[in-house]
Amino acid sequence: MLPRRFLFDLIARRLPLVFGVLCVVISITTGVAAEPASRPWDGKPGYCRFSGTISPDGTYLFAWGPAGLSPDVRANLPEWPSDLEINSDKIEVANFLYDVPHKRVMFDLPGFDYFAGQAGWHKNRGALHVAWAADSSHALAISEERWDDQGIVWITPATSSVVDLKDALENAYQRVLRLREKETRGVNIQFREPAILPGNILVLDGDSGHMKQGPYFSYRLTFHITFSGKHPHLELLKARKILENEEHTTGTDFDPDLNTYYKKLRARLDEKGRAALKKEEEEWIRFRDSQPEGAREQLTERRAVELRARAEN
Repeated sequence: MLPRRFLFDLIARRLPLVFGVLCVVISITTGVAAEPASRPWDGKPGYCRFSGTISPDGTYLFAWGPAGLSPDVRANLPEWPSDLEINSDKIEVANFLYDVPHKRVMFDLPGFDYFAGQAGWHKNRGALHVAWAADSSHALAISEERWDDQGIVWITPATSSVVDLKDALENAYQRVLRLREKETRGVNIQFREPAILPGNILVLDGDSGHMKQGPYFSYRLTFHITFSGKHPHLELLKARKILENEEHTTGTDFDPDLNTYYKKLRARLDEKGRAALKKEEEEWIRFRDSQPEGAREQLTERRAVELRARAEN
């Protein structure tokens, strides 16, 4: 039996394709020409924010725009409207880190090409997962494809550093699978729900399986990450198998999990720690509520995942 996440993703990512086929059939039977794919940069190029990826201090976020622009053009990109229509994944885009106070593109994320727009349109079979350190000093970004991750990078905005983590993470997870499951040949791997804790502690869930055939395995992995230049070193601190009934953090409402993990973390703290956590949560709620409405669900999800990681570590 497929894990729920694989079933959900398979259905969700097929919907745009099914919808497209229906549109073609309708256009043929009615004699009405199908609408052409949206080209949002026909005219002056610009960029779209992923508002829910904003850093805790409000300084940085991730964005997308057309690929292949010259540095001069990219340095002065205007912002496209948030309700921009996107109805095709056959477009060349780039993802980059954006400096919010200075309104400028900082640098590209190599190999990333995820986009999203109006009414839930997004790159077919794609997703963008982001975690920030509490002090906004580092971020992890994952570009998800259908069965594998397109790219995984560790970002240090202050030095414009982008380090590729994909191979290191996959190799580390492969070692867990070889030890625990004996099922690694030809396995597909994806990572989700990342959190960065103090001291360069990285917590994330790893999904693995043989595409449609299975078997499938999911583990919650905790690493200590260090770097020698651009070369990452991952020390595995913990690997716990995720049971079927806990595979998702939540369905569509993240507030219950936010409260659950807040209470779990609070129960581990002394009186001084509980007071500090309460103040921290109040400040976070004010920050979340100051963001665009469309960003708040993703910010709540990120906070729930972070609190869970802190409660479990």
